[in-house]
Amino acid sequence: MINKFRLIAWGIAGCLSAHMASAGAGEVFVPRDAGLINVRDFGAAGDGRTDDTAALRSAVRANLNAHRTLLFPAGTYLVSDTIDWAGEDGIFWPWMTWQGEGRGRTIIRLANASPGFGDAGNPKPLTKTGCYRGDGKGENAAHGCYFFDLTISAGSRNPGAVALDYNSHNTGAVVRVDLISEDGAGRAGLRLVRDPGPCLIKDVSVRGFDRGIELESLLFSVTFERIRLEGQRVAGFENAGNAAAIRQLTSVNRVPALRNHGWAAAIVLLDSTLAGGASTAAAIEHSGAPTLLLRNIAIGGYGTAVKTDSEPIPIPSGGVIAEEILGKKFTLFPGEARTLNLPVEETPEFHDGGGQDWVSVTEFGARGDGEDASGAVQRAVDSGKPVVYFPAGDYRFAKPVILRGKVRRVVGFSSRFQGARGRVLFRCENREAPVSLENFRFFDGGKIEHASPQPVVLKYCTGLDRRGLIMTDQGSTWFLEDVCHSHLRLPAGKKLYARQWNNEPEPPGAGFVNDGGLVWVLGLKSEFGNTVGVSRNGGRTEILGGMAVPAQGFKDPEAPIFVCQDAALSFTLNEMTFGNPCYRHAVRETRKGMVRLLRHDDYFKGGTQIPWTFFSTAGR
Repeated sequence: MINKFRLIAWGIAGCLSAHMASAGAGEVFVPRDAGLINVRDFGAAGDGRTDDTAALRSAVRANLNAHRTLLFPAGTYLVSDTIDWAGEDGIFWPWMTWQGEGRGRTIIRLANASPGFGDAGNPKPLTKTGCYRGDGKGENAAHGCYFFDLTISAGSRNPGAVALDYNSHNTGAVVRVDLISEDGAGRAGLRLVRDPGPCLIKDVSVRGFDRGIELESLLFSVTFERIRLEGQRVAGFENAGNAAAIRQLTSVNRVPALRNHGWAAAIVLLDSTLAGGASTAAAIEHSGAPTLLLRNIAIGGYGTAVKTDSEPIPIPSGGVIAEEILGKKFTLFPGEARTLNLPVEETPEFHDGGGQDWVSVTEFGARGDGEDASGAVQRAVDSGKPVVYFPAGDYRFAKPVILRGKVRRVVGFSSRFQGARGRVLFRCENREAPVSLENFRFFDGGKIEHASPQPVVLKYCTGLDRRGLIMTDQGSTWFLEDVCHSHLRLPAGKKLYARQWNNEPEPPGAGFVNDGGLVWVLGLKSEFGNTVGVSRNGGRTEILGGMAVPAQGFKDPEAPIFVCQDAALSFTLNEMTFGNPCYRHAVRETRKGMVRLLRHDDYFKGGTQIPWTFFSTAGR
């Protein structure tokens, strides 16, 4: 009999491979009147022969910290040195996007045998983002760094090359990006070693290099989904200290697919395929790390599933690990010590037909100058086009815009809203299909009201009001990807699926309240010493990876991380204290009037990093 988990996991791998192949050849439409900064206006040739290093550096330095998008039209941009996101003074700055016109169409390529890229022990990046570099200049401010729809190639004969040395805090993402080494050499395709996260890495493939993905630092947690790693020499994915949430990883490698080591390293790995391994190798190496959660992992070719500091974990007879948890596990009431394993829904995506499907709000009178644009935007929404976009600028709404009819995507280009605090900007009433709002900066607050029987998607957004996501009785499902927002309430019967949710609930009030609905989160990061989530009245909540950071101390020292009241809850989460006091209680759970506490001091004495893996199966 064929193991059903194996069918599921290998099916994921097949779908992912097909997705990667089609995306790699596909053209991505980017409107040229969206206020983007074209790198060719700075002299970049993109012809694969001209050295574009100086031109790209000029484009970056002219637009640092300005919420601007650099457009890389289709072509090959040859570089011979690092493109730092830093000014002439060497200080790094954030808030920038690199936008290509499709993987395999927009290529940023390192020249073969470039000086300085020859030593794998002294890695050098092709491009390096973010602010933190460890010398006190611009630390902890690498916000809003994005890469979309392009390929970065380390060329050949560059054994010390890193295709992308990436960092972003609170929000930031690398999406639909290929990282390749043309001869297999190079330190890493994607390197995250400067206190990265929270940020989202999604739809990314890495071919070649010693390590496909190299992740370090205790802070702040990184979320990965739909990742393909192939042809690495040392390890597909190496984590040395971070808290990573990974879903739909496909590794095709003879070397270990995953290495997890370091006293604070925590990995959640779900719905993945680790194939092509050598019979003498383990698919996963787990050493000196507190937490490893595996669920629905198909393994092929390797001799061992997991190599640990003690007994190895063999490959199950069906070839699939249904669920395995290494590390401390906690419960407060009798029940199974396993995850809720809630049904996962994929984020809806709309694949437009190109320019004919897009319409700008400026065609209907919006100017992006801070004046009221609500009437113009409503006319654009009602024009019948499926994609409505906001060129870079500042917008103000005097009344809510109703999302309805044919609209499927509402797209900003780091577009900002002014005078929005306390106001509903968008009311979602779409009935025919899901609608997605993407890439907006709600720095002046604002709210989005979900009153649709169809899902509503929010991507790459920050700055909404504390209770800026409103679910009405008519609403159905929220999907959040790379969103910074807190104080959300989910009513009974409603659903929330979040990937990379930076939830910072400054008191009063919990970061989210699941009042009888379903909450599934891949990668949750939270600050403030406050309650992150409440599950009650039969609600089901599953948190898979991330970090709670009580960096600002506690207004209420008795506030637990999570509250569970006659509900179901499972989570795997690191707590990192920054040297401040820890949460006294990880969980306060109530069942039929009986209250129990999961106390820090009962299990951990001192320390700055606490790995919590908790299960409550009431009402599963």
